[in-house]
Amino acid sequence: QPGADLLVLGTHQWNGLDRLRHTSISRLILRDAPMNVACVPVAMKAVAAIPELRRVLVATDFSEHGNAAIPYAYSSLPREGAVCLLHVTKLGESKPREKLDADLRALIPAEAASRGAASEVRIVESNAPAGAICDAADRFGADLVCIGSHGRSALSVAVMGSVAQAVIAHSARPVLVVRPSVP
Repeated sequence: QPGADLLVLGTHQWNGLDRLRHTSISRLILRDAPMNVACVPVAMKAVAAIPELRRVLVATDFSEHGNAAIPYAYSSLPREGAVCLLHVTKLGESKPREKLDADLRALIPAEAASRGAASEVRIVESNAPAGAICDAADRFGADLVCIGSHGRSALSVAVMGSVAQAVIAHSARPVLVVRPSVP
């Protein structure tokens, strides 16, 4: 739909050989959609009422695309919700945790406090960032996971992988993928 800000779709979470037998429509849409995409796992219990988001986990790798997801995490909350800003470092990475903590805190939007949003930061070490993001969302009790997309081509995703797609594939929670700005 031209002019849409967000595309919301359900997604199956195929595992093992099932991933090869079934075409992932959500993966194709995520790759080609010019707008932000929210993927809701089909396995989630259907609700009759509009769900209220109270806790949102947003992951960033400190890139421009990763940081662009942070304002969306805050905007999805009503007043007095909570946002957890997460950064996953590789095991044994040499940056001091105090520096990473300060860098995350610097990304909290100035208006977050005036909106009553609580903010916390977490740094976890893992060589599997998607799994670490899903685990952190579970521990935080997130109602939504928000993550930026680098907008890579299908070929580069096949070669390098995509953290956003891996989070969608493994998260039991809805995932909002913030697309790179379209010129």
